[in-house]
Amino acid sequence: MEYKEYAPPKELSHLIECYWTNTLEQKDFQQEYDYIIPDGNTEAIFMLNGNFLRNDEKSKDTQLVKNCSLVPAFQNAVKVYQKPYTSCLGARFKPGAIQQLAKVSLADLTNSTYPLQELLPDLADLAMNEALKKNLLL
Repeated sequence: MEYKEYAPPKELSHLIECYWTNTLEQKDFQQEYDYIIPDGNTEAIFMLNGNFLRNDEKSKDTQLVKNCSLVPAFQNAVKVYQKPYTSCLGARFKPGAIQQLAKVSLADLTNSTYPLQELLPDLADLAMNEALKKNLLL
């Protein structure tokens, strides 16, 4: 797996912890799924080529993460099914940032993922337009 983190611009550092990219290689696949361990952060995830299936066995909730999604903080590990060479870009928000940006309480975010277009349409449009301009989306 190729995972990299990037510092946010100074003017966004009060809202964004970091940006990150992740690309899965064929050698990363020893089984058909992987686990994501909760870290307490809310993240915007932009799938650059492909998608992944997120399966929370405890709540029996399964969500397809595609295009751009908001993933609220979660409490237990979830299984993720993803194909080799899938890439994504993420923005890890600081605590309280989503409430400031989307004017929604974390208590209201009970699903495991949301289309980013519903909560932060300007961010979703900006990120997807930039990715399309740079031919990052396949």
